[in-house]
Amino acid sequence: MIRTRHIKQMLTRGEFTTVDRWWTRRTSIHPGPLGGNTPSFEFATSDDLWAACCEYFEWMETRPQYESRPMMYKGIVNLVNVPLKRPYTLTGLLLFLDLSIYMWGIYKKDRGDVWTEVIEKVEAIIYTQKFEGAAVDLFNANIIARDLGLRDRQEVSGPDGGPITTKELTKVDLATLSDDDLDAIVDAIDRHSSKGGQS
Repeated sequence: MIRTRHIKQMLTRGEFTTVDRWWTRRTSIHPGPLGGNTPSFEFATSDDLWAACCEYFEWMETRPQYESRPMMYKGIVNLVNVPLKRPYTLTGLLLFLDLSIYMWGIYKKDRGDVWTEVIEKVEAIIYTQKFEGAAVDLFNANIIARDLGLRDRQEVSGPDGGPITTKELTKVDLATLSDDDLDAIVDAIDRHSSKGGQS
């Protein structure tokens, strides 16, 4: 017997509501206030950027999202908060760093090889965490595949990988066929139809 009244009481007491204010989280390296009309923050060194990115990864690992799932024990249904791993995202990282995608691009292209190396490493970490998480069903594989730009392609080719060849069908003028030929065609169609369209 499912005790829905018990579940409703637990929900009203707030036992299963988890407030996740992730948008207020930010790196400790960033000195300015979140939001407002403050100018965009710039990291002094590539090491500062790397440290802030590692702080984002650590924050994501230590603060899972929770899903309330019903679990039945001795006939009573209880909602249990199950931790779910968060996928790293570039958008989430940029919010955490309080950087625009434009500034991220400047760090990647215009600041030199050391900055480019840090950014490429961070992007590789984000890609790998999402790909491996989807591969072992931690994340929705369809969503992650779309996000990573992965597609399942199939190529069709002719014999031995060559081009596909097509044949042009010749048209038959039924008026030129003999009665015996027409009877043979009708019989073939009837046999095919009597088998339910199966050859």
